[in-house]
Amino acid sequence: MQHLDSREKEMMNHYVNGDIDFENYRYMKKQFDSERDFVRAELTKIETVEQGNRPASIAADEIIADFRENWQRLTNAEKRLFLTNYIKKIVVCNEPIEGSRYGNTRVTTVEFNSY
Repeated sequence: MQHLDSREKEMMNHYVNGDIDFENYRYMKKQFDSERDFVRAELTKIETVEQGNRPASIAADEIIADFRENWQRLTNAEKRLFLTNYIKKIVVCNEPIEGSRYGNTRVTTVEFNSY
């Protein structure tokens, strides 16, 4: 917005100094007003989206219920958002399987953020 304001002041100075005529000034003024309205509309959209992305307050019992079933339905982005908003720490244990490169992995502890 400050950039638009400074450009508009510069245009006004050109008009006052006689570098541009009134018709060009009026045309450019409409352009600046249009750009400013567009920027305001975009900022409003961004603020609305940010307000919608705020984490809801959900009790830990509600989160745990049907966790595995609901986890499979989430997209990777939704999973990441959930982990960053609600989980403080996850402790995972890997029990090796003899003769295999892989082991049995299990979650031993999950600590939720306290809001």
